[in-house]
Amino acid sequence: MHEISVYFNKIAGNSLGRSWEDEIRSSLFRSDLSFNYQDTLEELNQKLKKDLADKKDVIISVGGDGTVNTIIQQMAGTQSELLVIPGGTANDLASELGNKASIKKIANAVRSGSIKAMDLISVNGRYMATNGGIGFGANVADSINSTRAKIPMFKKIMQLSGKKIYTTFMVKELLLHPKKRYELKITTNGATKYYSALGLLINNQSTIGGTFKVAPETLNDDGLFNITILTHKGLASAAKCIYQVARGLPPNNDPHFITFETSSAKIESVDGKPLMFFGDGEVFGENHSWDIKLAPSSLQVFSNNISSKCSLDFLAADNMELI
Repeated sequence: MHEISVYFNKIAGNSLGRSWEDEIRSSLFRSDLSFNYQDTLEELNQKLKKDLADKKDVIISVGGDGTVNTIIQQMAGTQSELLVIPGGTANDLASELGNKASIKKIANAVRSGSIKAMDLISVNGRYMATNGGIGFGANVADSINSTRAKIPMFKKIMQLSGKKIYTTFMVKELLLHPKKRYELKITTNGATKYYSALGLLINNQSTIGGTFKVAPETLNDDGLFNITILTHKGLASAAKCIYQVARGLPPNNDPHFITFETSSAKIESVDGKPLMFFGDGEVFGENHSWDIKLAPSSLQVFSNNISSKCSLDFLAADNMELI
């Protein structure tokens, strides 16, 4: 029998969370399940630390990318396996892993042993699973998080509007700060270049915000991550580029849309102003320099995008039958 510990974010930790708990129990009834409704980040970290020390087989995250980001800080490099059940707004990692259907279908990834080793990205020592960056995107993430903290009803608005909320805040950021730029020094692959940019994105998967396919060819298990730099100087050209990306049409012929892949990079402020970095929808803080490094195959995750082959060892250990 496998031991599974389930973590709910604050939004899911209400009557909806209890409903999800019933579905998880029904789907994984032969496993030893424990459910955690933490009130504080410190409480979550303490419970998770104990679960990992006890070598729980599976950790389930019920929430958004921010909940996942908290969990992976301790899970990276361990043998415990992560299942992501989407309960946030963008749910970028859950979407990338194909975990978008009913809880029963998502849980089938555990029952079938559909596991893969996923790369993470280390940003000044803090892990990131999906996408992040500096400038435009960081300001959008900071604005959304600040509004959510100040206005309790905003969480409900985010639930109702879904992924459209990111588009709304992006338009707001463009209109309020059309000429805001960031002077960056970027060292990667042994070369140093300078950019005056609207923003920079670090991508561990193709899509950000559930809608914007910024790096169509990027995967989270290929040993590389993508860097995309927007150097547009006018509001119109920047808006056109973002609109194309939102439609799933990367502007490959746009000279101000710079994209490449690497396994490490150092990003520094040229003008002495600190750079805010966001990752997995969370603000990591401000710094004059950010060291970005790939942590290859550092997280074991369940994915419904894996072909139907299953882990016989996993099934035998749990004494389950596929349904």
